[in-house]
Amino acid sequence: MKIHQLLKARHANGEQRAMRTKEIVAITGMTQREVTKAVQREREKHFICATMSNGGGYYRPVHISEIEHYKNVQEKRIAMHAISLRLARRFIRKRNSNLQ
Repeated sequence: MKIHQLLKARHANGEQRAMRTKEIVAITGMTQREVTKAVQREREKHFICATMSNGGGYYRPVHISEIEHYKNVQEKRIAMHAISLRLARRFIRKRNSNLQ
Protein backbone atom coordinates (compact mmCIF):
# COMPACT_ATOMS: atom_id res chain seq x y z
CA MET A 1 0.00 0.00 0.00
CA LYS A 2 1.23 3.46 -0.87
CA ILE A 3 1.75 5.97 1.92
CA HIS A 4 -0.80 8.44 0.54
CA GLN A 5 -3.38 5.62 0.40
CA LEU A 6 -2.59 4.65 3.98
CA LEU A 7 -2.98 8.27 5.13
CA LYS A 8 -6.31 8.47 3.34
CA ALA A 9 -7.55 5.18 4.77
CA ARG A 10 -6.52 6.21 8.30
CA HIS A 11 -8.09 9.67 7.91
CA ALA A 12 -4.78 11.45 8.54
CA ASN A 13 -6.30 14.68 7.29
CA GLY A 14 -4.74 17.81 8.72
CA GLU A 15 -1.74 18.21 10.99
CA GLN A 16 -3.77 17.48 14.12
CA ARG A 17 -4.54 14.00 12.78
CA ALA A 18 -1.08 13.24 11.40
CA MET A 19 -0.06 9.61 11.40
CA ARG A 20 3.08 9.04 13.42
CA THR A 21 6.03 7.67 11.50
CA LYS A 22 6.37 4.82 14.00
CA GLU A 23 2.79 3.79 13.25
CA ILE A 24 3.46 3.80 9.49
CA VAL A 25 6.58 1.69 10.06
CA ALA A 26 4.59 -0.82 12.14
CA ILE A 27 1.77 -1.10 9.59
CA THR A 28 3.88 -1.24 6.42
CA GLY A 29 6.87 -3.19 7.69
CA MET A 30 9.14 -0.57 6.13
CA THR A 31 12.05 0.99 7.95
CA GLN A 32 11.83 4.66 8.84
CA ARG A 33 14.29 5.42 6.04
CA GLU A 34 12.15 3.46 3.54
CA VAL A 35 9.05 5.39 4.63
CA THR A 36 10.90 8.67 4.10
CA LYS A 37 12.01 7.63 0.62
CA ALA A 38 8.51 6.40 -0.28
CA VAL A 39 7.04 9.72 0.82
CA GLN A 40 9.60 11.60 -1.29
CA ARG A 41 8.64 9.55 -4.36
CA GLU A 42 4.91 9.93 -3.77
CA ARG A 43 5.22 13.69 -3.31
CA GLU A 44 5.76 13.93 -7.06
CA LYS A 45 2.03 13.25 -7.50
CA HIS A 46 0.39 13.64 -4.07
CA PHE A 47 0.36 16.26 -1.34
CA ILE A 48 1.89 14.68 1.73
CA CYS A 49 2.88 17.06 4.48
CA ALA A 50 5.12 16.29 7.43
CA THR A 51 5.17 17.47 10.99
CA MET A 52 7.85 17.25 13.64
CA SER A 53 5.46 17.73 16.55
CA ASN A 54 4.29 14.79 18.67
CA GLY A 55 7.05 12.49 17.50
CA GLY A 56 6.73 13.42 13.85
CA GLY A 57 4.45 12.07 11.20
CA TYR A 58 2.71 12.58 7.89
CA TYR A 59 -0.68 13.88 6.89
CA ARG A 60 -2.81 14.99 3.97
CA PRO A 61 -3.37 18.74 4.06
CA VAL A 62 -6.94 19.90 4.57
CA HIS A 63 -6.47 23.65 4.19
CA ILE A 64 -4.28 25.74 1.92
CA SER A 65 -2.73 27.19 5.09
CA GLU A 66 -1.24 23.77 5.87
CA ILE A 67 0.35 23.62 2.43
CA GLU A 68 1.67 27.16 2.85
CA HIS A 69 3.10 26.32 6.28
CA TYR A 70 4.78 23.19 4.92
CA LYS A 71 6.18 25.16 1.96
CA ASN A 72 7.58 27.83 4.28
CA VAL A 73 9.26 25.25 6.52
CA GLN A 74 10.84 23.55 3.50
CA GLU A 75 12.06 26.86 2.07
CA LYS A 76 13.71 27.71 5.41
CA ARG A 77 15.44 24.33 5.40
CA ILE A 78 16.68 24.89 1.87
CA ALA A 79 18.05 28.30 2.88
CA MET A 80 19.87 26.76 5.85
CA HIS A 81 21.40 24.09 3.60
CA ALA A 82 22.48 26.79 1.16
CA ILE A 83 24.39 28.55 3.95
CA SER A 84 26.16 25.30 4.87
CA LEU A 85 27.01 24.65 1.24
CA ARG A 86 28.46 28.13 0.84
CA LEU A 87 30.91 27.49 3.65
CA ALA A 88 31.89 24.11 2.19
CA ARG A 89 32.38 25.62 -1.28
CA ARG A 90 34.49 28.45 0.16
CA PHE A 91 36.66 25.97 2.04
CA ILE A 92 37.21 23.82 -1.07
CA ARG A 93 38.02 26.85 -3.26
CA LYS A 94 40.52 28.08 -0.69
CA ARG A 95 42.09 24.66 -0.35
CA ASN A 96 42.34 24.19 -4.11
CA SER A 97 43.89 27.62 -4.60
CA ASN A 98 46.50 26.84 -1.93
CA LEU A 99 47.45 23.65 -3.79
CA GLN A 100 48.22 25.47 -7.01
